[in-house]
Amino acid sequence: MSQIERLSLNSERDGLELPLLCLPPDGEIRAVVQIAHGMCEHKDRYVPFMEFLAEHGYATVIHDHRGHGEAARERNELGYFGRDGAQSLVDDVHQVTLWAKSRFPGKKIYLFGHSMGSLAARAYLLKYEGELSGVMLSGSPAYNPAAPGGKLLAQLLGLRSGGRKRSKLLKAITFGPFYRAYPDEGSKCAWLATDKEVVRAYDESPLCGFTFACNGFQSLYTLMALAYSGRVKAKNPELPIHFLSGENDPCRGGDRGFRRAVEVMLRRGYTRVGGRVYEGMRHEILNEPGKAEVYKDVIEKLNEWEAAE
Repeated sequence: MSQIERLSLNSERDGLELPLLCLPPDGEIRAVVQIAHGMCEHKDRYVPFMEFLAEHGYATVIHDHRGHGEAARERNELGYFGRDGAQSLVDDVHQVTLWAKSRFPGKKIYLFGHSMGSLAARAYLLKYEGELSGVMLSGSPAYNPAAPGGKLLAQLLGLRSGGRKRSKLLKAITFGPFYRAYPDEGSKCAWLATDKEVVRAYDESPLCGFTFACNGFQSLYTLMALAYSGRVKAKNPELPIHFLSGENDPCRGGDRGFRRAVEVMLRRGYTRVGGRVYEGMRHEILNEPGKAEVYKDVIEKLNEWEAAE
């Protein structure tokens, strides 16, 4: 198998260094899958998924979002997005798309967004829809009715610190229901996966599970508002969109929350919107014991989209 390439780009928004991983397959490249990771994690957690996609002919690209992983040069930069954080994050994703197009000219780009990355992917479609040939949305959060109030609170709490203050209150508002979902499993993050080793590794990593700065929470709630906006209509209504979630993921808001996420994309005018809920799985379906089924579905869906073009 080809070796993972490690490089970085400088964000066109503010010059922030964006560390990036790229893994081309051996032999012919079918297409490119760009991955947008979730909140409070980092790009290297996706290497096994990237290797699987490469084995099936897909090049993969992923970067650390601003405020995450190696993009946070100091510990106190974790969870801080900078000025106009939500749009800056989306524009960073687009910049990586353009890099991928230059690295693999003529190849289609499919965007795979997980959790916060799925919100970013849906916000991306409002401005950059024409760059993509398909979108997969993993662990997509249900709409949080506290989002508008949370955004305002984040602005107020962060006024004196330039948005850098850490707020346990905002963390409780955002994650409290998830933390309480599995109270007897020894970790607040048990909602992420049924595999206790996955949860343990997450809990022990300094690059995972940190508390966002007020600026980060403000950006997160802005991404949610953009993701659930039905006002902007699709310019490419035949763009395929596929949701994937774990049945026992409290983040999806049950069947009702999952349906609402799908319906928003239908209201935008997209006609090829589908999804699957995986029985017994939690939030990180790519890290569950039954992940082989998810991996298989992803490849089959990508191949289906490729064949339909």
